[in-house]
Amino acid sequence: MKYLIVTQTFPPKSGGMQTVMETISKKLATFEETHVFPDHFLKKDFNISNSNFHIHNNFTPKLLRHIVKKNLVAKIYKDNDIVICDSWKSINAVPDKVKKIIVFAHGQEYLATKKTNLIKKSLYRANHIISSSNYTLDLINNMNIASSVFVAEGVNTTPVTGQSAQIRTS
Repeated sequence: MKYLIVTQTFPPKSGGMQTVMETISKKLATFEETHVFPDHFLKKDFNISNSNFHIHNNFTPKLLRHIVKKNLVAKIYKDNDIVICDSWKSINAVPDKVKKIIVFAHGQEYLATKKTNLIKKSLYRANHIISSSNYTLDLINNMNIASSVFVAEGVNTTPVTGQSAQIRTS
């Protein structure tokens, strides 16, 4: 099994999701082979000496980037691999044959009714959705997505209504 991280948000750019994706990638690489597919150039020696950590840079223009990423992911993907995406948009760069997708739900994009169908189409492919807040969790639940949805607040899980679960600290 490998972890394939398909992301638009990754260091050296700074921000909350960049930090989340970096931390997850580095931690997973301590357990299993982990491949990162960022949207921008990332030095091969990216502050990690773990031989399980692999970077697949993409030098294509933004308009074609998801197509190239999809092909790169397809080349190394095996049926037991897990793909982790930083947002619903990154799922567009995941080949159709991928069976296990985890995606983070964050930001105010879920309020944009013009994007609802695009968001739904992407989220339907996800097996698990990790929400950044209860508010985003409610927006996703209102879309009637069949995936299991979690709110990321810590480590322990406490069931919420339906297929949702809430992750709490303590």
